[in-house]
Amino acid sequence: MIVRFCLSGLLYLAIVFIMSGCTRAGKPETVPQPPCPAEGYDDCLGIKAQQFALAVEDRGRPDFLLAVYQQACDIPDADGCFMLGSVYSGSNAVRRTLPKRMLDALPIDPEKAKSAYRMSCDLKSALGCATLANFIAPDIEVFQQLVQADQIDVLNSQKAACDLGMMDACAVYLDFARKFDAESWPNGPRAYMLQERDMAHVLCAEGELDECFAEAISLILSAKYEPYSQEDYDAGRQQLQRLCDGEYEPACNLQQKLSDQ
Repeated sequence: MIVRFCLSGLLYLAIVFIMSGCTRAGKPETVPQPPCPAEGYDDCLGIKAQQFALAVEDRGRPDFLLAVYQQACDIPDADGCFMLGSVYSGSNAVRRTLPKRMLDALPIDPEKAKSAYRMSCDLKSALGCATLANFIAPDIEVFQQLVQADQIDVLNSQKAACDLGMMDACAVYLDFARKFDAESWPNGPRAYMLQERDMAHVLCAEGELDECFAEAISLILSAKYEPYSQEDYDAGRQQLQRLCDGEYEPACNLQQKLSDQ
């Protein structure tokens, strides 16, 4: 997945900063800072990694990396928690850069990794939310095998990442949500449809016509569930017409089918 590829590069960057002499300048971070943005994360993470490392004096200790990010997460800092989760997850991006004596001091603990990613997400890190979802369900096949509660957890985490500005998470949400039974959504199928509409709307605004079409369908389908909404139905039909006027053929076909009913 795209998100996983990006994480590898970001983690490698942070580890290089920490293990190099770059950590000698600046001041340690000891109070929470705003999470790094969903876009342009690299530079921000590198700077914060330096600040985190300065807060741990003994750089020669085998568990230096774990101590750096545990202390950063305890601040609590969203990006510190994200990196702590990446250490506990056994990320290759972390482990391939370290000598054996440090590898032996880095326990792989999936539950602690998930907990750290969740805290990062709770602290409003887009990358933390997307990584939490990806950690639980790295692909659609795994997602479909999860129990319903975990599926909802994945979708809500992807939605949080999308809401925080990560476009890839919006697309992943829609791919996964379309494999979920709308009738089983906690607040009912109408709430499910409207949430799908919101995710599609983000991508529609970026010019993705397929998602503009999906947004229209979600509006139309949501209108049939209680509380019924003629306004949502009309908005969906109007969107279909705009797409049809722009010669988007699937919208024309559906508009004609609905008119014939």
